[in-house]
Amino acid sequence: MKYIQYIIALATVLFGFAQVQAQQVEEVVLQDTLGANKKQKVHLPFGDMDKNRVVGATSLITQDQITTADLDVESAMIGKAMGLNVFKNSAGPGSDNSWLNVRGLHTIGDDGPLVVVDGVSNRSLESLNFYEIESITVLKDITAKSLYGPQAANGVILVTTKRGEVGVKKASINAEYGFRKPTHLPDFLNSADYARLYNEAQENDGLTPQYSDADIAAYESAGINDELPNVDYYDRYLKSFTNYQRIYGTYSNADEKTAFYFTAGYAGEGGLEAIGEQTKYNSMNVRGNLDYKINDIFSVQVDVAARLETTSTNQMTYSNYDGTPNNLGDNNTVQGFFSTLSSHRPNEYPIYHNAPTAESPGELGWGAAKSTNIEGELLRAGYRDELLRQSQSNIGLDMDFTQWGIEGLSWKNYVSFDTYNFLITRKKDEYARYQADGTQVGDDVQASGISKFDDSAYRNIGMISTMTYDRTFGDHAFTSHLNAIAQNREYQGTAQPYKNVTYGYRLNYAFANKYIAEVDLTYMGSNKLEEGSRYEFFPSVGLGWVLSEEGFLQSVDALDYLKIKASYGQMGYDRSLQHFWYRDAYGPNGWVQFGSQNSNGSSAYNLIRAGNPAIGFEIATEYNIGLEALIMKNLSVEANYFNEYRSDIPMQVSSLYPDYFGDYIPYINYGEVSNQGVELGLNYSGQAGDISYGVGGYVTYSEAIYEKTGDLTAFSHLNRDGQPLDAMWGYNSEGFYTDASEVNVQSTLGGDVIAGDLKYTDITEDGLITVEDQKVIANTTPRYQYSLNFNFGYKGLGLSVLGQGAAGHDRMMSWNTAYNGVAQGKYAANAMNRWTPDNLDASHPRLTTVGGAHSYQGSSFWLQDASYFTIRNIELSYAFPEKIRNSIRASELRVFARGTDLFSFSGNSDFNSDNAASGLSNGFLMKTVSLGFNLSY
Repeated sequence: MKYIQYIIALATVLFGFAQVQAQQVEEVVLQDTLGANKKQKVHLPFGDMDKNRVVGATSLITQDQITTADLDVESAMIGKAMGLNVFKNSAGPGSDNSWLNVRGLHTIGDDGPLVVVDGVSNRSLESLNFYEIESITVLKDITAKSLYGPQAANGVILVTTKRGEVGVKKASINAEYGFRKPTHLPDFLNSADYARLYNEAQENDGLTPQYSDADIAAYESAGINDELPNVDYYDRYLKSFTNYQRIYGTYSNADEKTAFYFTAGYAGEGGLEAIGEQTKYNSMNVRGNLDYKINDIFSVQVDVAARLETTSTNQMTYSNYDGTPNNLGDNNTVQGFFSTLSSHRPNEYPIYHNAPTAESPGELGWGAAKSTNIEGELLRAGYRDELLRQSQSNIGLDMDFTQWGIEGLSWKNYVSFDTYNFLITRKKDEYARYQADGTQVGDDVQASGISKFDDSAYRNIGMISTMTYDRTFGDHAFTSHLNAIAQNREYQGTAQPYKNVTYGYRLNYAFANKYIAEVDLTYMGSNKLEEGSRYEFFPSVGLGWVLSEEGFLQSVDALDYLKIKASYGQMGYDRSLQHFWYRDAYGPNGWVQFGSQNSNGSSAYNLIRAGNPAIGFEIATEYNIGLEALIMKNLSVEANYFNEYRSDIPMQVSSLYPDYFGDYIPYINYGEVSNQGVELGLNYSGQAGDISYGVGGYVTYSEAIYEKTGDLTAFSHLNRDGQPLDAMWGYNSEGFYTDASEVNVQSTLGGDVIAGDLKYTDITEDGLITVEDQKVIANTTPRYQYSLNFNFGYKGLGLSVLGQGAAGHDRMMSWNTAYNGVAQGKYAANAMNRWTPDNLDASHPRLTTVGGAHSYQGSSFWLQDASYFTIRNIELSYAFPEKIRNSIRASELRVFARGTDLFSFSGNSDFNSDNAASGLSNGFLMKTVSLGFNLSY
């Protein structure tokens, strides 16, 4: 069966695999999470809590798990936490790009989680290095996340950095050097094959072929500088691999009064350009966390972090960008390096008409379809420098009221101040190109100097105050938090700051370590709402029952721990709102003449959007039912069912207003979306003599549905209500027309429909193929996400393997230029298997020169199953024995070899399983291998 590996992998999960910590069995993460240590602390908003008393749903990633050959924290989290879904998109020096969601999709707008670092919201994961992280906790249910306010409804990524520990003095250095290589390269046709197929496309359209037999014969033996050239851009301009290095040092020391942690690190990576100066990325970061106990009542915390990044590149850069200084938005797009590689045809232009010599730089070629020459852009167009500076600071004062006779009462207050500055400077030169007859296009002009091209800035000022009461009276344990959060975020170029204030209260009560009840109350505020209506109250509750503490289960020796839990509540969400939607908005539209003989004039302002003073929060209503168990001290289990319903989603609903309102209708709280799913994680770990081992994994399922959109369409199949939130709309393909006599409909989609074109279902039965014949044909995000983990240890030798997979989703290949050949674009190898009268079982429609033609629309013909299973991380390590460590007075000496994304299994092995368009318009996703060491004193 085509996808038998996915079924086997999923069955393996269900029958007993679960995630474990990679290095040491005694630190198995899921086992601790599931109750092996009832007193293990779980990081929650504004305070830690015993795992035994947590009624919500959380997942934990430790520092050892996050340290992989990935170069950014986001990518390194993939497959590490049940319920956290990580999607890799592209990679580049210092700019690996991933996006996250927690438990799937939630709303019509932004689905991303809130990132909180050391209690401060809206910090960036990219600002962190691996070795400063103590742990990452994923807050998934309503009781776990609601106290962070109206930006937390999609889930929270809670990062805790390291601090000094009393009695621990440690210095360490961690170094790594590795290589990165694209996982896949696109396969495009050479000039001769392209010319043959383009001639065929012209003949199909009733046009005269452009290329003669002599031209094609010349292409067969052509080089890159011939008048009729054959250029393999990937071979000439792309290196097979690049290298990176990173080194981090840490120092911590603490006594009864002072605890200090410091880390400093460097990371560098090169680009893939083989000609000219390759992209160079360098970053440095420092962090210092200080805790000082003034006396038995007062203590202070001071945390300071800074990061500096520099990127030097050619004018092309990895991705397309707006070429106008300060991004004025005139659509002056500069084509990036990878877009150029994937769009310039092999016969576009000779690289040089006269090749460079020791005496001459050569004359660059020019082609009519493209205004640039890739070699000129890399060598003669100048350069571009990027400078990023970030800083984060927290200053806090803690008070312990025990000395004043109020045992268990404490009060923590701190302020935070974060800044972000990004500056781009460049030296933009012009260069001459030459046509075949020697005509010069453009001039060689050196810029007079370096100039500012663009900049951006951001600052985040916050205040957090938390009063905690934590006491146990016999069988009665109380923990409560009363907190206030205020945050002000300002972005350069944005007139209005983003302000949020949230007041929260949590009361957690446990009786006899068996029965747990929790109440969470929040009063959320946002300046995106009308003054006087900016706050709203939201409650949530949770219950837990530790059945393994009951007498009727005490005799079951195999059952070490069993807890069931449930939570329910509501919270607001304001990231779907924009400022001033509660007011009418006016904008310039036209011109007004006035005065004597209309001699004066002024811009006219018209209504562009009606306001809605009653606009309010989007509301999330959620419940979670879960189970945690530990069986025979080795097998741990966690299962959750979650159900979320979003209502009052802000939308412009045209069906509710008369046509004379036009486009000026207000935003109203109207839309509704549901999301539900299940999570199952299992873990088995053990030890036999000197051998330790662990196997584990998880599987999650989620699906989000449009419940209410206000769509009013002529045909029910075009209505979004009841359809998946990630629905992929397209045409239902019934195969090819094999003869002109079969064409019984008229298409409005582009070009003529003849033999070799796709036959679409005429859903409306009107004899026309129009946009109204589209329906939901697939979905874009995985329904199933799963992870498998294996680790093995023997006398210092360690092996860890992590695999991650996804299933239940598809990808559309009609727009993928590495899969098709259409119009005047570059032709992919798959175009060789196009439909012809002699090739009826084709994977590509008949060729055409018409862009956006009938057969190249999104349809079921172009769908591919996007399921995959990828070996995300492999690490082989060796920890040297004490005798060797003592010879250099080290407490730890460990060497390792790592690999990331080395193997992947999917339905189409020619494309990256995470992103089939990887490398077409931005940097390739990469596989990585590295060597390194950890040394501690």
